[in-house]
Amino acid sequence: MPNVPDIEGFREAQRRLVLNLGNDVTFYFPRELHYASAVYVDPESGEALDPLVSPSAITIPPSVTVKATVVNSFPAGEEQAVAKRAGIVDNSRVWLRIPEETYPSAIISARAFEVHSANYRIERMTFEGIASAVDRLYVEGELVGDISSELSAPVPSGAVVRFTPDLTEKFVAASGQTAFNVSAPYVAGSVSVFLDGMLLAEGASFDYTEGGGTLLTLLFTAMAGQVVIIKYIPL
Repeated sequence: MPNVPDIEGFREAQRRLVLNLGNDVTFYFPRELHYASAVYVDPESGEALDPLVSPSAITIPPSVTVKATVVNSFPAGEEQAVAKRAGIVDNSRVWLRIPEETYPSAIISARAFEVHSANYRIERMTFEGIASAVDRLYVEGELVGDISSELSAPVPSGAVVRFTPDLTEKFVAASGQTAFNVSAPYVAGSVSVFLDGMLLAEGASFDYTEGGGTLLTLLFTAMAGQVVIIKYIPL
């Protein structure tokens, strides 16, 4: 009888290892600017294309702390062998490995994190897994002295400041799935949809459309096991 790898057992062992021996990592989120639905915004900065238009509200999400495995790199060049023997690491760039069960889906919108009393700007997030099932998140960060520039956005006079974060929901797609329903009706134009960590574009000529109420529809068929994260402002 052939040996069958115990995938579930391996996942559980990894999860327990991180929970018991992992490092505390605190994720920080940028202030989010909210405009009227007719205002065009820069998808990168979230600011209005018209500099004379001020946001009607600003969300200040709370930080989130999770357990993660932290991987450092070693100095490059001829010093690498010596550094490895001495246990000297290069803290200018780190990688985090976070089991899927231990982090809230809102982390996908984080901009920076703190670990070992150092601040890092998030460079890349990647979902990975074993046997076609997504079960962990990898986060790559670059050392920065101050993360305030990564998080701050000006608060215009008269803008409403909200301290309640937007709702974020996570789905694991079935093969061929296109329709996704969130748990609460959303404000039109407030939705962000991520597929395996990649931000999708809204519109009939792009990746998905808003159907109103709670419905969002992909304009292509998702593959089984793909992770869809939907972030929105509830009505």
